[in-house]
Amino acid sequence: MKKSLGISLLLTLGVGVTAALLLATTSRPQGVNAGEPARSDAAPSRPGQTLTLLSDGRWLLVGGNGPAGPVATAALWDPQTHTLTLYGVVDVTGTLTINGPSVSVTITTPGQNARLTFSGTASQQVTVRLTSNTIGTVTVKLFKPDTTALTSTTSNAANFNLATQTLPTTGTYTVVVDPSGTNTGSLTVSVTSP
Repeated sequence: MKKSLGISLLLTLGVGVTAALLLATTSRPQGVNAGEPARSDAAPSRPGQTLTLLSDGRWLLVGGNGPAGPVATAALWDPQTHTLTLYGVVDVTGTLTINGPSVSVTITTPGQNARLTFSGTASQQVTVRLTSNTIGTVTVKLFKPDTTALTSTTSNAANFNLATQTLPTTGTYTVVVDPSGTNTGSLTVSVTSP
């Protein structure tokens, strides 16, 4: 396996937030595919970090776990210009109500997600509805109270829905909006029955 030369960079981004990056001098670490978890021979060595090759040749590095727990950062590495751009990432949060008003979500930082919660009752049917999408390609997931996924879809449509679901248990459900790559923008989320 061919190894590429690189430089190691350790940056402190705030109290308890440190980014450790190995920046390869080649445009793409050998054997790494877009969307794969990062490997120590390819790029960042932080456990749980996601490394994604973008269509323009840049690499998006998101999250991971540091000594103090999850690290809320993203970095964009451009191997052509040898430029590293760091982003402090704070997910958007909010609360939805079944058959209540929609909630506007604005994603302003690459790597940022939105997490919206709502209370549901066992056997209740719900549909998560998304409108006015300016983000482009986005994955939307509905998580059960035990944090396992109930359903998800990826779309770049202006308006789309998750498949209607019958809630398996009473509790707090979470809708996660995860833009593709470095996409930013806004959309509106609501939950109806059905």
